[in-house]
Amino acid sequence: MFVDDYLTFRTDAELNLHNLLYSDAWRQEAAESGTRPKAQTIDDELALRDGAGYPAAVRFYRQQLIDRDLLFDASMRDLSSRLVGRDGTTPAGWREIFDPLVEDYLATDWDRHRDRNETWTREVADGLNQLLPEVIARLQDVFGQVLPEPPVLVSTVLVGRTGPAYTADDPAHIICSTTHRKAQGLAAVEIVLHEACHLLADPLYRSLDARLDTAAVHRPELWHVVQFYLVGEVVAAAWRRRGVDYEPYLSATGLFDRAWPQLRDCVPRAWSGYLDGSWGWDSACDRLVAAVAGDVARE
Repeated sequence: MFVDDYLTFRTDAELNLHNLLYSDAWRQEAAESGTRPKAQTIDDELALRDGAGYPAAVRFYRQQLIDRDLLFDASMRDLSSRLVGRDGTTPAGWREIFDPLVEDYLATDWDRHRDRNETWTREVADGLNQLLPEVIARLQDVFGQVLPEPPVLVSTVLVGRTGPAYTADDPAHIICSTTHRKAQGLAAVEIVLHEACHLLADPLYRSLDARLDTAAVHRPELWHVVQFYLVGEVVAAAWRRRGVDYEPYLSATGLFDRAWPQLRDCVPRAWSGYLDGSWGWDSACDRLVAAVAGDVARE
């Protein structure tokens, strides 16, 4: 399968358990304090919750870990790496709480969760194999970068952050939630490719950031919006060539209108010409930052 040349999908019990504990800690915190959870929560019936050590583990996560983001906190990235067999550190006191639960998880909920993750993986891999290697080659050309040391590890988990997936680098590690409602069907294929493009996006970030600094405009999310747009358009074009009508994630989920309505027109105007070859990378960056700076000046 072409997908194996670029991505390695795995589902690990310990990483799944870690994310479940993090999720349940946030579920309790949100219920008691009214705080908006910073992790995906599910109402799935877990036999593990009836185990003797589970309440103490959730309490530890709630007291020690939920203020650390699964992606943006270095210690949590380290922990995720450790849980998939890579180098990484663990928080003080964590092993004593976590290790006794692993056997209980393997004996109760793990088989069902593994089956769910593997079913999702088969469906996504089938979609990816219809698009690869063409789409990866196109995305590498669009971003002007190549994937670092493929195949990139993609871990599947029952629950993750509030979004459907997240990606760490050094080493490259994509983590995808298999139950997230926005990560199903063909959308999941785009999500995996979007996450892979986080590993290609440094030139985009640097190009836009330099121009924003020059223009004295603060818009730190701009590169990510462009990444969503570029990946979605490349994926949609690839499906069209195969006779499939696909609407990119950015518009299909309402993310453009909900999160970045002020960018809905100027991002396509600046970057559609780059995708069709009408103008180059620098011109696309210049056009977008000029439009954004003009909008800021009018505010």
